[in-house]
Order: sequence, then structure tokens, then C-alpha cells
Amino acid sequence: MALNTATNAFNITPNDSEDLIFQGIQTDAAAIEVGGAGDVRITTPKGEDITFFNRAAGSTLPYKARRVWATGTTATSLVAAVGDYLLLER
Repeated sequence: MALNTATNAFNITPNDSEDLIFQGIQTDAAAIEVGGAGDVRITTPKGEDITFFNRAAGSTLPYKARRVWATGTTATSLVAAVGDYLLLER
């Protein structure tokens, strides 16, 4: 079994109508780094909509995310961690 380690990252622009896109491919973030404190609303790969409240600046959300919503997200400077394995699964 391979470790779930990120090999790439990209800045997230929260969006209410589009899933995360990396290198032109819809992909799931393996984790999200929170640069500026606040709430982060995501949709998981299984379609669950959840908001993580009061995330501290510099913290990591260790959950896979398909979408990061503009509505309900107040945290800033979000970065998605992705691995090559996520691109291959699609």
C-alpha cells in the first residue's frame, strides 16, 4: 500500500458551481492548507457537504475535497495538496 503523500499543490479559489481543477483535470484535494483563519465549506468525493468552523491559520484539513465553496468559506489563502495518484484515478 502506497502512502497518501501529496506531490503537487495549487491555490484554491472557492467556487459555488465548479469542482477543484488541477492542470485542466477535475481532481480531489487530498488535504487543504488554511493560510488565513476562518470557516471552510467543502464537498467530499462522496458528495457530502460539510463546514469546518474556526480553522486556525496554518492548520491543515486532512480530508479529501472535491469542491471548496465560496458560500460558507471565510478562511483565506487555501492551498490544495494533490498527488499524482489522484490524477491517475480519474
